[in-house]
Amino acid sequence: MKKNLLFLLFIISFRFVGAQNYRPVVPSQAQFFQVPNSNNNYFGWLGLNYWSPIKVASFDSSVVTTDRIKYFSFHTWADTDQSSGPANVCAYENGPAWMGSQIDELNNGMNYLFNFSNDTIRIKSNAIVNDAWNLFDLAHGSYIRAHVDSMILMQQAGISDSVKCFSLSAFDSSGIIIPNHPVNGQTIMLSKSNGFFRALRFAGFPNNNIAALEQRQSVPMPTLAQMYDFNVNDEFEFWGSCYSVLSGSTLPHYSYQRILSKNFSPNLDTVIYHRLVINVVIQHSINPPPNYDTVYTSYQDSVVYPYTNTPFYSTFPEQNNYSPDSLSLGYYELSQDSGLLNNRPIYTTTVGNLWRTLSDSCYLINHFEPLFYTTEYSAGFGKIWYEADERSIGLEDCTDGLVWFHKGSDTWGNYINLVSGIEEESSQSSINIFPSPVITQCEIQFTNRVAGKLFLLDVAGKVILDKVVDGISLHFDMSNIPAGMYFLSFTDNSGVINRKIIKE
Repeated sequence: MKKNLLFLLFIISFRFVGAQNYRPVVPSQAQFFQVPNSNNNYFGWLGLNYWSPIKVASFDSSVVTTDRIKYFSFHTWADTDQSSGPANVCAYENGPAWMGSQIDELNNGMNYLFNFSNDTIRIKSNAIVNDAWNLFDLAHGSYIRAHVDSMILMQQAGISDSVKCFSLSAFDSSGIIIPNHPVNGQTIMLSKSNGFFRALRFAGFPNNNIAALEQRQSVPMPTLAQMYDFNVNDEFEFWGSCYSVLSGSTLPHYSYQRILSKNFSPNLDTVIYHRLVINVVIQHSINPPPNYDTVYTSYQDSVVYPYTNTPFYSTFPEQNNYSPDSLSLGYYELSQDSGLLNNRPIYTTTVGNLWRTLSDSCYLINHFEPLFYTTEYSAGFGKIWYEADERSIGLEDCTDGLVWFHKGSDTWGNYINLVSGIEEESSQSSINIFPSPVITQCEIQFTNRVAGKLFLLDVAGKVILDKVVDGISLHFDMSNIPAGMYFLSFTDNSGVINRKIIKE
């Protein structure tokens, strides 16, 4: 008797739980979705793909009536394509978001979503296992049926929750499954307290482009202070090159940067970094051909960044900003699909111009002639990538990217030797080294009184020591430095002087 009673209570509890309202809407909480295993970009020279990496669902406004609550979505109008494929993609500022512009949550447990044609999509949030209903009405009496297959406990985006899994099938007016219909076999997963775990692109539903979206963990936006949080002795090395449509790739250029000091303004709203910069540019020499010249420069400078708690992006990470009456586009996105920088999140900004006629009622991506400037950032590293893509008008695409860094105990990338083989300046001698080679003590004498800074670098370009110079001579101890070839680099307001030095 007791076992039968427990079994009955279990059944009642199960049916009660199964009938609970699993709401599609999570008010006042931004949710992030992504096509599984997606590496798509919003724009591309070949793909012209209108799927940006991350979608956002945010319902932050509502209206209460007698039988329902109406929720409205904002901040996601970027994904407003009005067609079934990339050949005719139009974007409107007032178009619906990927989840639709509105969700009506009825008191009876049915939820109405609306596509861009204002057709109704029905989600029965209080359905139990084996319940079925018409999710969408097709033409001529055909329809799409939703069936609750199971209710399971699962984890998605770091959230553990009870989830209802229901599958979709398309039927004709006589109740026979329509073969090869794109919705057949698609699944939707609705969690108890966290909205959709797996959804479809409801704004265009049920067009042929039916891509599943899965909820993913959001990545907190870093502040400006976190983005440019450098420390003394942080080192970075960049590589860059250009590609010309007419002449192909150019020779590369390199830059080594090291933070020498860090200071804050009195109000602690600005950080000032003093850094060492070594640049190497390799270029063709016309006479005698073929020959390469290496241009080497070394200097110190100061860079200033705001040190505030203002987010690097003030709104959601996936947001495209259009102006329908101009030729400009600006957008930014957050992408974690790349393993760049030891899987650190990369934040991208792109600005540019798009050639189109002002009479267009929408943006047709396949006739864009873009000029894009793209910059990528990462917290603690600042700018790590820059591309000026001017192939549409200047026939050139130039890039600069971080290829190596040493930050605290973390080292990443491949270090490139910048100073080995660099020729000394052929200008008049204004610096002399005694003795040569150096055994223990080194003396530097200048022709005139100078005020600047002297660096001793090894053949790998690493700074061994640095000294402030104010006078006509300088002494320093090299007894603890291993034997080998080194480089002296003196920097003042008049320029840079480089010399090789041998230590025995």
